[in-house]
Amino acid sequence: MSLRRPFLAPLIGLTLVVAFLAIRLTRPFAPFRYLAETNATPFTSTFTWTSHRLNRGCALALSFPPRLSCDRSPTYNHHLTLTGLKPQAIPVILQSGANLLIFPIDHRFIPQDLPPLPNPAYGKVVTADTLQPLPGAIVKVTTPQGIVSAPTNAQGAWAVDLAGSYPATAVFPVTIDWQYLHFQNHIISLKQYQPAPNFTLPVNP
Repeated sequence: MSLRRPFLAPLIGLTLVVAFLAIRLTRPFAPFRYLAETNATPFTSTFTWTSHRLNRGCALALSFPPRLSCDRSPTYNHHLTLTGLKPQAIPVILQSGANLLIFPIDHRFIPQDLPPLPNPAYGKVVTADTLQPLPGAIVKVTTPQGIVSAPTNAQGAWAVDLAGSYPATAVFPVTIDWQYLHFQNHIISLKQYQPAPNFTLPVNP
């Protein structure tokens, strides 16, 4: 009986590690709110999400060689871009604080014969009452080409590429994540988008 006991501790330890990872990989709701893959190109992709508290986030592409992108400091709103992706569908591991999530990419990163014409849109995100700039917000625009996104800089400014030609009457829905808040009542109209009118948020920075 004494010969078997030394093998029990590693077995128990391995079981606990597997159980811990299983819990971490299946709890996406609080640390990965409003998760989206955006800005997909033949070689890059950006992952955005909101944490329920200040966390440092990372995105790791399980490719060869692996690709890694991490926040420089803890934040609520994560905007991480992976570059140099190969023409294949790959899984991505996202980290938000102590939480992990596997994000399966089901499309292939294949170069396009004729990439869409650039179509820049830009503007600012400010507070509704004092028009104070809101840095660190994530602006996400849904287009026929997919979701495009950008963080706001210290002046609250953002810029995205709508990537394509559209009718002058086209209107695109916009969502904005700032800290742990999520706003869905904004749009970009091609009649007013260079620059777009200020997006105003009812928040107290």
